[in-house]
Amino acid sequence: MRRRVFPTVALVAVVMGAGCNQSVIPGTAVPAAPVAPGTNVPVGQVSPGVQAAPVDPAVNAANKAQYEKSVAQSALERAHTQIKDKYGAQKVAVVVVEGVPGPEADADHYIERKIFKAAYADYEAGQKSAQAQTEANRKAAEEKAASENSGFGMVWYRYKAVRSDVPYPQVSGGAASPGRHVYYTGPVSDLQAFAGRLKFGNVLSTDPNSRVVTVQSFIPSPIPDIDEEELYIQHGKENVLTVDISNAEGDADRVSYFLETQLKECQPDGGLIVVGPRVLSPGKFRAFVAPVKDLNDFTARITFGSIADLDVPNRKLAVNSQIPADLPKRPTPAELAEMRREEREGDERPKKGETEVDWAIRVLKKGDESWSVKKVLKALATMEADPDRLNDVSDALTDWATTSKWTWHNSKDLFAAMDTWSTEKSVRYLVAQLNESGWDKGAIVRVLAKHPSEAAARGVATVMTDRSHAVAASTALRDMGPVAEDTVLKLAQDQHASMRIEAYDILRTIGTKKSVPKLKGNLSKEKDKVIRDNLRSVIEDIETRLATEGDSPFKVK
Repeated sequence: MRRRVFPTVALVAVVMGAGCNQSVIPGTAVPAAPVAPGTNVPVGQVSPGVQAAPVDPAVNAANKAQYEKSVAQSALERAHTQIKDKYGAQKVAVVVVEGVPGPEADADHYIERKIFKAAYADYEAGQKSAQAQTEANRKAAEEKAASENSGFGMVWYRYKAVRSDVPYPQVSGGAASPGRHVYYTGPVSDLQAFAGRLKFGNVLSTDPNSRVVTVQSFIPSPIPDIDEEELYIQHGKENVLTVDISNAEGDADRVSYFLETQLKECQPDGGLIVVGPRVLSPGKFRAFVAPVKDLNDFTARITFGSIADLDVPNRKLAVNSQIPADLPKRPTPAELAEMRREEREGDERPKKGETEVDWAIRVLKKGDESWSVKKVLKALATMEADPDRLNDVSDALTDWATTSKWTWHNSKDLFAAMDTWSTEKSVRYLVAQLNESGWDKGAIVRVLAKHPSEAAARGVATVMTDRSHAVAASTALRDMGPVAEDTVLKLAQDQHASMRIEAYDILRTIGTKKSVPKLKGNLSKEKDKVIRDNLRSVIEDIETRLATEGDSPFKVK
């Protein structure tokens, strides 16, 4: 993996010192006037077309060094002014680091990351505080709305979202002179607390007036790899695994990219951070991987070679790799951006080589991505159900429906998908929702009618007492045919005459020979002549139908 950096913003600004030709950076000396390399003429004083007098090599080298120093000084001045303009003078911290070892570029990268981390703590705290206040506002609004609405159904409420007033931090600066680095960062409100978070040296002084923190570096040489160090800080030594890979011949960058992707795939659900792999010598690489809790499980997933050695106490793994001959190039920044875009939008359509069914199951298992799930539900509803994947899809639908906070909002599409991919499990789920408030029971009943079963019939029968959906329930029981007969015969024993009349009428359509003796038994119980006459008519219709058609028109679907 290429070296990761905390996101920072490059700073460019033009600075004019007040009352002098050069401003002084805290922690540095005023440089002498720069000269153009190869001349004794100060910068800006060489006349066009005039050849400056040549100097000897020693003088030229000194001039060049002085010139480069002046350019570095100017860059630091611009960085300082930019940070002050962005955050205000009282929100800027100037960090002067003494005793910095080389190489200069490695030290600069290491220190800048450490300073950013110290500044980021305030931003992170601000974000968490805003989130906590937002959630408190939401709960308060929800409780108030619930107390003011004693009815059934959904309760709507508004609440205020709180945004943090702590801006994203920024760090700029670098080497000011050999062994001394100067950095500017903001926003920093509490300078003392910020200084206490600088973990790369001893804080020699903190000046609240100049906002300067002076640090004596204790960075060892060679300079540690900041990414490797962060793995140990974030995950603990006990969760970091060192992987040494041999026999990895080929283009170093292609091999490194291949090994990085292979290592990341050793944890199926993702989440592994890989530092490296970096070249140790030709054909040999080293990588650091975290968090790895189960070493045996991790090594069992290695597919790019064989295990040469596993040192459990020291958490080191050696792999003899088998590198394919044709390795892909590491993606360019543009290609990486496209890959990230596809990853962000990956839930909205199948990935390359992924079937629609696998895509749907993946998104449903992933959880609460409302827009992606809506697209999945619509797609499932219009597919032709694959018998070999029926249970897989139905299980994913039901599991999502029972755990998601977006189920009610997507109920129409959910019921349509369950209609297409119906199983006993999905029917049980739909029946259970008939006992919950706020659902479109009519829509559920219509789906259950298409998938007749005794369980579905019993569920639909519970809606017969609901005036809003009684007609839909009665129609559904008719559509189910004889599978609903036992349920309707129980309704025919109801204490309410209106329910018995409706049950008799349903049995006129779906009743089999099982219904005839039971309905005849009801004749003596019905006191109302009109109801009794209607019941005789029902029995006659059933007997006539059975004599001419039998039960064949009502075979269970």
